[in-house]
Amino acid sequence: MKFHYAIPIKDLAISEKFYQKLGFEKTGVWKHPEKELTGINMLRNNCGLELVYHPSNADLVRSLNPFISHLGLEVDDVSELLDKLKSDKIEIVVPLSRGVTVKRYAFIKDPDGNYIELFDLDK
Repeated sequence: MKFHYAIPIKDLAISEKFYQKLGFEKTGVWKHPEKELTGINMLRNNCGLELVYHPSNADLVRSLNPFISHLGLEVDDVSELLDKLKSDKIEIVVPLSRGVTVKRYAFIKDPDGNYIELFDLDK
């Protein structure tokens, strides 16, 4: 893994299923009892994702980090993946569009309101 992105989540099971639909695989689970933290480590290619749960996350209000606006994931075929995600009732925030630095892209939201850009380079 070359890097990872850690995000607070409200429900471990729901977030794990969501990110599995995007091709992430669970690589580990950890707990920090003293701080009431539980996490799931996931990996997709060289992109690591750490889903972090704490009881206070239940009232999580999404505030955009001024330095990180979204997580971008290269996929084989954006259109094909969007069809699958639509059938799972996942919210598509920006529909399939032509890009400047990528061929095609779309934005979705995860269960906690984090923006995810799905893009392909070759279609």
